Amino acid sequence: VPDDTVFFCVYHSLTIGETAQTLQKELHRLRTECLAVVSPFVEGYIWQHETFDLKVTSSKCHCFVPFDHMIEEDEVEDAHAGGIGTPSQNHEKHDDLPLNTHVNLDDSTLWHLQGKLKYGDNIEDEWFVVSLLFAISRQFSELCIRVWDTDGEFLLIEAAYSIPRWLKPENSWNRVFIKGDALHIIPLPSSPAEIYQLPLSPSVAQSLEVLRSGNFATRANENVQQAIRRRLEAFGPNSKNNMHDVICRVPLPIA
Repeated sequence: VPDDTVFFCVYHSLTIGETAQTLQKELHRLRTECLAVVSPFVEGYIWQHETFDLKVTSSKCHCFVPFDHMIEEDEVEDAHAGGIGTPSQNHEKHDDLPLNTHVNLDDSTLWHLQGKLKYGDNIEDEWFVVSLLFAISRQFSELCIRVWDTDGEFLLIEAAYSIPRWLKPENSWNRVFIKGDALHIIPLPSSPAEIYQLPLSPSVAQSLEVLRSGNFATRANENVQQAIRRRLEAFGPNSKNNMHDVICRVPLPIA
């Protein structure tokens, strides 16, 4: 995986008791709607390497591999076969699930939208992606979205002076989400009784359950929200302000 790559996943609320066929159909519809939301922002935008896109997938993607254990595409097969110690260890592959298979709330069969984008030397592409994901979350408040890069949870790095003191790189995996145009952080349990609902090392499915239940305060404090908003001010409707016209002289054969 290139160092200069941002990863993102979009989770729909339909995950329990639905067939794989139903989920795939719904996610393809959602993909179309999400791309329609971002279309006005990306029109005319010049990307450094790759363009923003989403695809339908189950667990076989980078969102289930902690950033400090990222592996190459051909090694993901081994990870899901139990060859590498990852959060999905000992789960079988599910890309070829029968379409009438009923899906449970488990990381091994968590159908969702995912994407990745190489931003190269242009770090602004990475933050433009974040702004697009926030735009999607404003339009579809029920969606839960994750975004990270090969440095880890870079949204937390941006708001480092405002995040809770207990939040460290080693315990932040699967805790940071975008939902309803705000950043959410899955909290630690405040008592032994909460450990079952708030695991110390939550899976994606467990974190999604916490977010959707509304039983715990997950919205990050306002200082964190403001730190992220300040970084995104240059994007959104004003993203074209970052584009410039330049007159260049080139050799005649190129012209």
